[in-house]
Amino acid sequence: MVTTTLGERVEQPSMSLSVDIHVFDCLVMRQQRPTACRRCSCMLLRHDEPMPEQRTSPAAQPRFPVHGYPLPVRLPDRDVVLWWGPDEHGTDVVAVEGGRPLVWATVEACLTDVRARGLSRVGDEDDTEPEVMDVRPVAAWLRGEQLSLDPVAALGLWNLAGDIAESVDAPWGDEGRTADRCHAKLTAANIPWLVGAEQYTPRWTPFELRLLRRRLLAAAALLRIWLTT
Repeated sequence: MVTTTLGERVEQPSMSLSVDIHVFDCLVMRQQRPTACRRCSCMLLRHDEPMPEQRTSPAAQPRFPVHGYPLPVRLPDRDVVLWWGPDEHGTDVVAVEGGRPLVWATVEACLTDVRARGLSRVGDEDDTEPEVMDVRPVAAWLRGEQLSLDPVAALGLWNLAGDIAESVDAPWGDEGRTADRCHAKLTAANIPWLVGAEQYTPRWTPFELRLLRRRLLAAAALLRIWLTT
């Protein structure tokens, strides 16, 4: 058991490797990442401001991943499928047309449509069913029905909201030191080997929990606004 610079305790691997603090600090510095967040200062929201009720991108320009794949998302009230992947600049985006994300009801409907559009698919010959991103555990936590926050669902929702915001040119204010720390902890919980551990369980301060609630509420609101059929 060792302690990181963020005051977190992580399980050391059996080989007794120490936690790579440099890697963990790199996770914290998310502003250097080109994906999963909006980084234009003129588009930022304060963490405690509500998401705007914007339903169509002002630019309304089509935007598609260069190489994408279907991303099933399980929302609290329904399942949807998005076409997701990196664009020509390496930024993760979802397919957008008419200023709104393209949304399908099933993976089959998504694949049929993207093939008709001539879009490039990652692993086109792969018939493996794509993994579903289930954000319902976050909704349960926000409603107080679940005591602990599911780090897999939380990181998926946070990153997907950032990708959608990037895709439709919508504000997404997830900047700030505390936000970076929260995102880094969620990332380490999902990929503990990045911090040299076999397992990582975040311990949240009251301030971090308040920020997590605001950011995840904002992420849920963003999905509710943009992922309508």
